[in-house]
Amino acid sequence: MSSSQQRPLSRKLLEEDLHEIPCGRRAASLYPFPVSSMKFLVRIFFKILRFVLGPVMLLWEVANRPAGQIRQPAVQAGVDQQCQNLVLYQYKTCPFCIKVRQEMHRLSLKIERRDAQKDAKNREDLVRGCGQAKVPCLKITDQAGNSQWMTDSGAIITYLRGRFANG
Repeated sequence: MSSSQQRPLSRKLLEEDLHEIPCGRRAASLYPFPVSSMKFLVRIFFKILRFVLGPVMLLWEVANRPAGQIRQPAVQAGVDQQCQNLVLYQYKTCPFCIKVRQEMHRLSLKIERRDAQKDAKNREDLVRGCGQAKVPCLKITDQAGNSQWMTDSGAIITYLRGRFANG
């Protein structure tokens, strides 16, 4: 193929070109590593990154924890009672989950937290109720037992402020 007839590179084109290589040889000029090796290396890189940054993020959360809202004991007992109908599904080192937990601490809310990353049962419950494994996710159960699932950290914070900020 002459330089005037060269096709633009695309994933489909690269896959087609790989199939045209005789004798099962890899296209060394297209990728420096075999594709499966690249995926493996990327996964290892992100696992190491999470391993290193995870504790730093948790330490940062504790160091920058806001002061909790102070309420009269009777009012706080009422807020605690309302929080029994709320469950936060989270990953410990998810920045959006940290943001929601910081707001929960600022509002002095005792909301049950469930780790959906390491606990398979919690993850299954999250997928069954919400439709996907997306965190943070706040499960709000009304008095009739009906549940509503809220998945956006901004929406969760807005909901918590609206419901609990004034006592």
